[in-house]
Amino acid sequence: MLKTIGKDDRAELKAYLQSRAYEISPDMLVKTSSIIEKVRSGKNQALHDLTLQFDRIDLDDPIVSNEELEEQAAKADPQFVAAMQEAAQNILAYHETQVQTPQSLEKEDGVYLGWRVLPLDAVGIYVPGVGRSILLPY
Repeated sequence: MLKTIGKDDRAELKAYLQSRAYEISPDMLVKTSSIIEKVRSGKNQALHDLTLQFDRIDLDDPIVSNEELEEQAAKADPQFVAAMQEAAQNILAYHETQVQTPQSLEKEDGVYLGWRVLPLDAVGIYVPGVGRSILLPY
């Protein structure tokens, strides 16, 4: 269960965050990098294999449907749901200020400089022990 800390209780929040601080070992970085590369190259098959390896669950489909997400959300504590919705709104508002527009300019005849920003098609989330990977369309 997640611990709730009031937004005005800075001392408790600071103590909680400091209690979680630890140094990541080089061995752990190597292991996680290996997992990330397996998923990058193997896609859904890698998710299937890793879920079987770590959670001992053999999934037919690693993608959680919208219906299943809604069903599980309905079971969640309403205060938790409200807190997550507020967090999502805060994250969205923050990142909307970072949206970049495409830019281009002609430096010389036939030489163009610029950039374009393309959104991600989907974002994958893996929660250890849950046995499901979630692919969220963006």
